Amino acid sequence: ALALLVRSTWGVILPLFVVLFSIVFTLGVSGHFGILLTPVSLAFPQILLAIAIAYSVHIVVSYTRLRRAGSNREDAVRVTILKNLTPIFLTAVTTSIGFLSMTLNEVPPVQHLGILVGVGVLFTFVISVTFLPALLAVCPCGVKPMPATLSSAHPQQEWTVSLGRFVVENHRGLFYGLLFIVAGSSIFIARLELDNNPLNYFKIGTWHREATEFVDANLTGVTFTDYSLQSGQPNGITNPAFLAKVEAFTKYVSAIPEVAHVNSIVPVMKRLNKNLHADNPAYYQLPETQELAAQYLLLYTMSLPFGLDLTNQINVDYSSTRVTATMHKVSGKRHMEILDQVDGWVEANMPEVNTQGVGTWVMFTFLSQRVIHGMINSLMLALILITIVCVVTFRSLRLGLISLIPNALPILLTFGVWGMLGDHIDFAVSIVATAALGVIIDDTIHLLVRYQRGRENGKQRGQAFQHALHDVGHALLFTSIILVVGFGLFLLSDFRINSSMGAMISLSIAFALAFDFLCLPGILMKFDKKMANEGRSEAA
Repeated sequence: ALALLVRSTWGVILPLFVVLFSIVFTLGVSGHFGILLTPVSLAFPQILLAIAIAYSVHIVVSYTRLRRAGSNREDAVRVTILKNLTPIFLTAVTTSIGFLSMTLNEVPPVQHLGILVGVGVLFTFVISVTFLPALLAVCPCGVKPMPATLSSAHPQQEWTVSLGRFVVENHRGLFYGLLFIVAGSSIFIARLELDNNPLNYFKIGTWHREATEFVDANLTGVTFTDYSLQSGQPNGITNPAFLAKVEAFTKYVSAIPEVAHVNSIVPVMKRLNKNLHADNPAYYQLPETQELAAQYLLLYTMSLPFGLDLTNQINVDYSSTRVTATMHKVSGKRHMEILDQVDGWVEANMPEVNTQGVGTWVMFTFLSQRVIHGMINSLMLALILITIVCVVTFRSLRLGLISLIPNALPILLTFGVWGMLGDHIDFAVSIVATAALGVIIDDTIHLLVRYQRGRENGKQRGQAFQHALHDVGHALLFTSIILVVGFGLFLLSDFRINSSMGAMISLSIAFALAFDFLCLPGILMKFDKKMANEGRSEAA
């Protein structure tokens, strides 16, 4: 895509230096501050690759266009920097804000990804506006000046003129049409279900997923939940009344359809009672007295070899015992229902025990709920900071708020499409909203910077947008394609968190480009009424 856009070998090679330096610098930051590289945080090189190339495209395209128009190297570099410094700085700051806001997330790998990409993007900006123009000034890029007639009407730019004319003339229909599509797709957001089961972190067909599903279907469950039942006194687990409660609890949990097996001390005590009565089946029951139960446990623990005792089921002073429920693979929603169901039974039948399910699977289940809170906090912070940056830069509250509309709607559309496809959401959801907002607002900023310049030069709204689209539309199309492909590469990953993140952000970028090209004119016509003396014919 980059080769088709710039049609220059050096124009393709030089951006790769920006990519390389950005990734190496970010790896250095990770090593210096001890940031762990996990399957989630290791996604940063691909993200920086896409963003670095996108920034480089604007520099290289502006430079080659000026060179073809007859400018010498020094003038072309100087004008390129002056023309792109503000929009690229804004896009770098907003993208960095989007990723750095992930630090509000409670999942450390997500925090690490946000820090690495946020810092890396800022360094990428510095390299893009300093090192890259310097290379362009000294390298023989092979760009030859064109005749004035050809440089002013390059065939690559003709579609931007036609599209600009079309969207300005039909801005009402396009605006309300896209708004209707977003509203319709938003209905499917309600179908999204949180499922943070670690077994679903890998795609179907991977050896880990196939092995666990085979075990789940043919052997036993693969999800474990532990309960610590406390008697409240030393040696209390040998009390027949307490053992009866443990047995009742075990029977209740075993009756839950998704539970494959429950491991507790109750079967051990029953087998001991039976074995010490000549294996009489009639004695497969709990001991009748506490003294007898204590003697059984003492005899049993003394006869076991080292390492095979009951310390994995009872504590040192025999005051509490562990019950482990092995369940088949369930969704996060169903697991939460089971936990609530068991907690309710405990509260109603033996409140003095005061136990709750614990374990890795329980942690991931509750973490699903925290993911939503983290996403909301990160998104709100990103929205506030990005709005402040845009308002200050454009020196206009109106344009600052306008810049958010064509970027919030694509995110809603993405989640609607995801719900329409019937897919679930996991850790990826805590990444997508803020990361996508920070990335997709870049195109809007480039258009609005040019649009505002046109307005300041006396152009009407429609003319200003057409000028902006003609100026950067071609570059925005190719940078969006590069970003979609860059994030789309995550689809090749067997790790579903990364592949889901890549798919959702790619969709968001594609939808955002469509909204910027087709919906932004309608928003500007409707809300940007700075010049009151514009003719009504323009808004028709």
